[in-house]
Amino acid sequence: MSTTRSTTSLSAPLPPNLGYLNRVRAYFSSASGGFGMRLGYDRRLQDDLRVTAGAEMLTYGLLRSADILGADLPPNVTRITLIALPFGLQQHFSPNSRVIPHVGFGAGPVLRFDHRPQDGFYPNTRGTLGNTYFGPANSVSADLFLSVFPPMSLTVGGFVESGVDIRVGSEKDLVITLAGRYPLTRFSDAVGNPGDFSGFSLAVGLGKYF
Repeated sequence: MSTTRSTTSLSAPLPPNLGYLNRVRAYFSSASGGFGMRLGYDRRLQDDLRVTAGAEMLTYGLLRSADILGADLPPNVTRITLIALPFGLQQHFSPNSRVIPHVGFGAGPVLRFDHRPQDGFYPNTRGTLGNTYFGPANSVSADLFLSVFPPMSLTVGGFVESGVDIRVGSEKDLVITLAGRYPLTRFSDAVGNPGDFSGFSLAVGLGKYF
């Protein structure tokens, strides 16, 4: 009688790990003296490579806006908000460990809003839109209505990034991220107000693999 046994070669490749294809993240960040947050999503392309996408918002107060823009600061602006929608790639090292260094880059559109104080904006201000939308006692003029929306500028920005992910939890499906990023964000007067908001940023984030 003979017995047949199946053996596994030590050199045989391991089956691919199909878990944790996706990840969502939320960051608190600072960039060139501005403060804000980022919401990100990434999906694994390979075991050590992910495609990234997200939305980022940074706001700069009056003093920091004046330091950055100098003579390019528009009159009466009290703060500036940047909203970016970058797409990119992120390379991971030691992706199966709990501490995962990474590098990455991305690019996408950046919107800039220059906020000004809106004195005299009240619901009972009379104007041309009142009879149509608000009635004669609660109306606003078309000019005043449009002036509430801050002037907008547009550019295409990019960034390079390096950081480390620390996976926690029994399933290693939660992640704490520490990242340094250098964004290139320059506005020209061709599409809005000029200014250069490039500069080093730091971020602390929390994420979830699924």
